Amino acid sequence: MEKEALWKDPELCLDRLSRELHTNRTTLTRLYRAHGTTFSRDLRERRISFILDQLEGDSSLLLEPLFYEAGYRNYSTGWRQFRRVTGVSPSVYLENMRGI
Repeated sequence: MEKEALWKDPELCLDRLSRELHTNRTTLTRLYRAHGTTFSRDLRERRISFILDQLEGDSSLLLEPLFYEAGYRNYSTGWRQFRRVTGVSPSVYLENMRGI
């Protein structure tokens, strides 16, 4: 999924990824389970990891455009997923980064 950054596509779903990989959703789901994860978790972690990498490079970046660039359809979904992965809201994360 990393090669072409398919995870940045807001329309990405398990069926589409299966087609891209020339397999079926059952096989792909089993593969995820064998690695102790799920499609949704992998997608969420890739997107939030991208956002965190961008913020490490420049903590003055605006969050909303980053959420869209990472593949979230709207700010509130990106915000919720950010908090789910990091354990803190994006604003608290940025305050901690900036030492505020």
